[in-house]
Amino acid sequence: MDWTGINLAPMVSLWTIVTLGGFAFAAALYGWLMGARGIFYRAGFLAAALIILLNPQLISEEQEGLTDTALVIVDDSPSQDIGERRQQILQAEDAVRKLEAGDPTLDVRMVRTSRGGANATETRIYGPLAASLTDIPKDRLAGIILVTDGNIHDNPAALGTGGPDAPVHALMTGDKAMRDRRLIVERSPEYALVDRPVSVIVRVEDQPGAASRDRARLTVRQDGRLVLDEDVRIGRSWPIAITPDHRGNILVDIGIEPLDGEVALQNNRAILNLNAVRDRLRVLLISGEPHPGERVWRTALKSDPAVDLVHFTILRLPTSQDSTPVNQLSLIPFPTDRLFDEQLNEFDLVIFDRYTLRGVLDLRYLQNLADYVEDGGAILVATGPEFVMPVSLYLTPLARVLPASPIGRLIEEGFRPELTEAGKRHPVTAGLTASASPEWGRWFRMVNADVKEGDILMRGPDDAPLLVLSHVGAGRVAQLLSDQIWLWARDVEGGGPHQELLRRLAHWLMKEPDLEEEALKAAADGLTLTIERRSLLDQEHRVSLTGPDGETQDIILTPESPGSSTARITVDRPGLYQVNDSAHEIYVGAGTLNSREFSTIIPTEERIEELVSKTGGSIHWLEDGMPDIRRVREDATSSGRSWIGLERRGASRTISIQETSLFPGFLSFLVLATLAALAWWRESR
Repeated sequence: MDWTGINLAPMVSLWTIVTLGGFAFAAALYGWLMGARGIFYRAGFLAAALIILLNPQLISEEQEGLTDTALVIVDDSPSQDIGERRQQILQAEDAVRKLEAGDPTLDVRMVRTSRGGANATETRIYGPLAASLTDIPKDRLAGIILVTDGNIHDNPAALGTGGPDAPVHALMTGDKAMRDRRLIVERSPEYALVDRPVSVIVRVEDQPGAASRDRARLTVRQDGRLVLDEDVRIGRSWPIAITPDHRGNILVDIGIEPLDGEVALQNNRAILNLNAVRDRLRVLLISGEPHPGERVWRTALKSDPAVDLVHFTILRLPTSQDSTPVNQLSLIPFPTDRLFDEQLNEFDLVIFDRYTLRGVLDLRYLQNLADYVEDGGAILVATGPEFVMPVSLYLTPLARVLPASPIGRLIEEGFRPELTEAGKRHPVTAGLTASASPEWGRWFRMVNADVKEGDILMRGPDDAPLLVLSHVGAGRVAQLLSDQIWLWARDVEGGGPHQELLRRLAHWLMKEPDLEEEALKAAADGLTLTIERRSLLDQEHRVSLTGPDGETQDIILTPESPGSSTARITVDRPGLYQVNDSAHEIYVGAGTLNSREFSTIIPTEERIEELVSKTGGSIHWLEDGMPDIRRVREDATSSGRSWIGLERRGASRTISIQETSLFPGFLSFLVLATLAALAWWRESR
C-alpha cells in the first residue's frame, strides 16, 4: 500500500466554508487590532474548525505491476517457402517463445500476415502492424519484431506520421547473396483478333545487376503448344508475336531458362490470358429463287452482330429471254468468278437456300466448293422439292461432301420436328426447349433422304432425318431437309425457336468453341476448377489433371445434363494445369497468376530500414544466426551487433484506493475543546 496524497472531502459546501472563513478572519483581525486577550487561541479555534469542516483525508493506493507486450509480426506469405526461409521463421519464433517462457513480465503477441495461402497475391506488413498497435497500450509496448524477407507491398503510411513508440527490430529471412532471374511482362493486350498477330513485350533481368551481354533461352507455349523457342538478350525489351487460332480464352505460357544454381523459379514464368474474338464472320447466302423462307435466313443472319452477310437471290437466269439491254437493268450479274474462284476462301460459311442447277454455277465452281469444305470451309444446304429433281445439288461434285442423299420422294404431311437422342445432347439443339416433348408448330413438307454419315439432330415423320450435321475433312456441312422453317418465324401453330436454331447452326459451322459436340473445357474461379466434357456418347468420362508441380490425378466426371459431364475440384496452388482425356488436351490457369508476391523474390532491407532507423531498432539477418533478445531500460540502447532489446516499461494498474480521515470525530472534538479551554483560560486572567 502506497500513500499517494491528501484529498479534501468537505462536510458542507465550499462556498459555506469560504464564507465562514471570511467571517472568522474578520473577527480575528478585529480582536487583534483591539488587543483582546486570547485572540490567538480564538483564531486557532476558528482555523481548526474550518480545517475540520474541509475534512482532509489521506489517500493510499494499492498498485499491481503489468506485463510488457512484445509485438511479433511474422510475414507468412508464399515467398517464405523459398530456400531456408521457412526454417528461419521457425527459429525466430522459437527464440521469442523461450524468452516469454523465462520472463514473467513479458507477454508476446504473435501476428501472422498474408494468410492467403498459396493464392496470396502480395505481402502486407504495415496494415496488420497498425491494426495490432491499436490494441496495445503505449505504456506497455516493449518493442516490435518483424520477421520478413523484406518484400512488402503495402504502404508504410498506414502507421501514421508518428510511428510506434517503441523500437522496431527486423529479423530478415533469406539469403543475402541470392541471385535471381525474372521475366517481366512490359505490355500484354487483353484482347486479340483470331488469326491476327498481337505483340507481347517481355524483358529478362538478372538480379542483382542485369548482364546485358548475356542471352537466355525463351520459350512460348500457346494453349500448351510450343510456338517459340529462341535466345533473347537479357536486360532488353523483346517483342513476341502471338496469333490466336480460335475464339475464346487463349493461354500463353512464357518461360525463361533459369540461372545456374537458381533456387526460386516462380518468377521465371508468366502466364497470360488473351481473349480472342473474331473480326466479323463473313457469310455468303445464295437463294436459288424467291420463296417465303428467304427472308427468315436473311433476318436471322443480319441480326447477328458478329456476321457480315453477302446475299444473292437468283432472279434472272443466264438462259432467260429478255430483250432489255443489260445497261438498263437494275439487277447485277451474279459474280460467279469472283465469289467461287477468287474470293471463296475469304468466306467462313456458304449457305445454299433452295438452290437449283440452272446454269448459274458451272460444275467447276461446285468442285471448288467441295474442295473448300475439305480444306476447312463450311456449307449449309437448306433444301426443298428441288432436291429430288434432276436439278438437285446432289447431282454435282458437291455430293461428295453432303451427308444425306435424296431417295426419290417428298414427305408432304403435317408433322412436328422432334429432337433425336443425339439432338438432345448436341450443343446446336440441346436446350432449345425446357420441355422433353416440345409442342413446336408443324411443318408440312420435307425431303426423304438417306444419311450416309454425320449426326441426325432432328427428325420428321417415320423417323425421317430432318437436320444432319457432318464433319468432312477439315470442314463442316449441315443439311436441313425442309424449306418450311419460315412457318416457325410466322408463329404458325405457336411457331418454334427458329432464330436460335439458325444462329447456333451458323456458329457451329464456323467452329464456335462453345458449340463443339466433342469438347473438353475447363474454367477457374480462384483455386476452384470446373471441368466439363461434352460428348454425344452416353458413357462415363474421366480426365487426368496435371498440376504445375507435375503431379497427376484422375478425376471422374459426373453427368449433369444430356451431353455434358462435369467435375469441380479445388487445387492447392496457383499455376497452369493440364487437363487430358486422351482425345483432348487443354490448359487452364488457376489462382492468381503473375502475382506481385513473386515478381521480386530477393530479400531486401529497403522497405523497412526507414522505420527501423526512426524507432532506434536494428536489422539482423537470420542466416547469420539468431540474435540474443534482451530486456533493457526504457532510456537505454535498444540494440547491439548481436542482440536486440525489448524495453521494460514498468506499467501498472490500481487495484484499490483507501481514504483515511486526518481528523476523525474524537480527535476533532479534542482539538476544538483544547483550543476553547486555552482561549477561556487566557481571557480569565
